[in-house]
Amino acid sequence: MSLSDTLLSIKEKVNLAFAGFIANEDAVYSVKRSLVVALANAAAGQPLAMPKTFLLSGPPSSGKSELARRITSVLGLPFVRLDGRAVRTREHLFDMIDDALLAQKPPLRAETNGEQSGMPLWEYPPFAVFVDEVHLVTERTQEAFLTLLESDDRTLLLNGEKGRRVAVVKSAAFVFATTKPADLNRAFRSRCIEIQLRKYTADEVQAMVAKRFTQLPDSALETIASCSRCLPRVAFAMAQEVIEEILWSDDQDSRACVRRVMHGRGVRFANGCTVDDLRYLRVLQREKRPVGENILKAQLYDIDALRLTDDLEPFLLSLGFILITAKGRQLTAAGERFLGEARQAGN
Repeated sequence: MSLSDTLLSIKEKVNLAFAGFIANEDAVYSVKRSLVVALANAAAGQPLAMPKTFLLSGPPSSGKSELARRITSVLGLPFVRLDGRAVRTREHLFDMIDDALLAQKPPLRAETNGEQSGMPLWEYPPFAVFVDEVHLVTERTQEAFLTLLESDDRTLLLNGEKGRRVAVVKSAAFVFATTKPADLNRAFRSRCIEIQLRKYTADEVQAMVAKRFTQLPDSALETIASCSRCLPRVAFAMAQEVIEEILWSDDQDSRACVRRVMHGRGVRFANGCTVDDLRYLRVLQREKRPVGENILKAQLYDIDALRLTDDLEPFLLSLGFILITAKGRQLTAAGERFLGEARQAGN
């Protein structure tokens, strides 16, 4: 097979692996290009080397885990998936890698191959690691990864129950994901190729739901997408509930079924606003001035504090209903209009 034919075959393989991935086209293109280069440079009969370390950054539910899954499927390596909270130390990381390799059929394991400064070198077979929410890994452990991620090093000193040894991972591939890249150690972050993912739009979420739930009409899909706050996982769960409501109830009107499901989730408006969103806005309306975070938390004491800052506020900001300034949170003119419309509708 000629070089051009080989490259064409590689591109087809990579394109097939990412077929149907909706949105974040620029980010996906960058990843695909890196994978094509890595596959094209792989020597015949030698393990695949992935010199780049991907850091997938973006808000929750922006496709980071799905993108990581597709990356590792292209590489075709034994796969270890971890949560940042689970990676307590470098030794613990390699204990989990060892367990994952031993679970392969046939089992895989590191083999000793010489010494370095009197310590045995443990050479690992090819594998892929995905660490989600890597910013939760302690800074000390992040610093320990630095030599591991250097393309001309790829070693790590370990000192656990198995004694002092040097792990050699020349053919390992690392993929990290984070919702808070600013919380990462700067040196660690600099050793990664950062792939930034943006939040999905309502149209993109609607397209995702339409692919999975072909029996739902467009009107239902549109409402589900907007009411899900553009979060695919939430939209899929809502769509499944609508299907169940249509099957379970005597009412075959899909719009009525959608409305009942949304009301059951506390969603009262077509833009996705919930009862709690309405309460938040009314606090600002009553105060008639910028409101500090602590005052909001005190007045909305029955709503989890993290939900206020990580869910309600980003959503209301995206709708243009609030502003967050140095003096505090304040209601916008658009927010005032929405509250007026809600009052007229009896909410």
